[in-house]
Amino acid sequence: MRKVLTSTICIAAAISLTACGSSASKPSNTQVATTALTQELIKQSASTAASPLKFNTTQAGCTATRVVSSVGEAKLQSYGLLDAKFHGTPKTLDEVTLSKADATAVVGAIIDCLGEATFTTDLSEAVTSSITGANTGTQRTCLQDKLTVAALKPMLISSLSGDKLAATHFYAGLLTCTRG
Repeated sequence: MRKVLTSTICIAAAISLTACGSSASKPSNTQVATTALTQELIKQSASTAASPLKFNTTQAGCTATRVVSSVGEAKLQSYGLLDAKFHGTPKTLDEVTLSKADATAVVGAIIDCLGEATFTTDLSEAVTSSITGANTGTQRTCLQDKLTVAALKPMLISSLSGDKLAATHFYAGLLTCTRG
């Protein structure tokens, strides 16, 4: 009787360990996609050329979680941002055209996870440095006054959703600051 009980306990323990091990060893597609996007955001943050937005690990994880949750793995694959196994690809957001709804979700996630101040500062610095002739204090103040979340958010959504004309109009409006 004792051997049967010991064998039964060992078999039950082995089955439960196998069950626990198998679920923990294979992450879900959502987890794989979120990890891939988190890593990509951190990698792009290290390169000014890749992205003017700078994410720390927590901000990148927050953004990736929100983007995967709102846009979905299948759409991220269709945009070419994830491969067939939900791993990241070399493509960046600048290289794909998102639907307006997905662009809105992505920009919302970025702003919420970075914080409005960081979002505005990072993009303002990138835009200001890309406009030649914005060297005087007055010109920089003019640009900073125009580069608010209220102005940057729709510009970024337009840009990500392929409305390059709206983004061009936004930049043209900023050029008035360089005329001194």
